[in-house]
Amino acid sequence: MGAPTPLSIKIAVLDGWLKGISRKSIAESNKIGEGTVSDIIQKARNEVQDIDLLRALAVTLRKNSIDVNEFASTIRLKKVLDRIGLPEEKLEKLLEEINVHCFRGGYTEKDFVSKIDEVFDIAAELNTSMWGIQSQLNQKRMEIEELDKKIADKKKTLGM
Repeated sequence: MGAPTPLSIKIAVLDGWLKGISRKSIAESNKIGEGTVSDIIQKARNEVQDIDLLRALAVTLRKNSIDVNEFASTIRLKKVLDRIGLPEEKLEKLLEEINVHCFRGGYTEKDFVSKIDEVFDIAAELNTSMWGIQSQLNQKRMEIEELDKKIADKKKTLGM
C-alpha cells in the first residue's frame, strides 16, 4: 500500500467532484489515478451523508451556467424574504416598478436606492420614521404659515 493521499489532493478532488467535473478530468488535473479519485469520493460519501445531493446540485448549476456563489447569494436572499414574509413575486413586481419609475425619470436604480438612504437620513434628523416625514413636513408648513402671518401683522403694525 502506498503513502496516504495528501490533504490538498483530497480537497482538490472533492472540490472538482462537487463542481461536477468527471473523475477522469479530476484524475488528470491532479496527476493521480482514477481509482484514487474513486477512493477519495467513496470515503467522503461515508463521512458526508448528502454529498451525492450536493454534487447533483452542483452539476445542475454547472449545466445551467450558474455560479455556486450566485446560487448561495440567491439562497441568502430567499431566506431574508421568507424571514420578513415577502413573497418573491411581490419583490419582483416592486423591482420592475422601480425600474419603470427610474426609466421614466431618467435616473438609475442605484440613484433610487441612494435617494431612499437620503430619506432615512432625513427621517433620523427629524427624529421620526420614514412614515412620519409627511406629518413633520405638514407641521413645519403650518409653523411657517403662522410665522408668515406674524411677520405680516408686524409689518402692518410698523406701517410697511
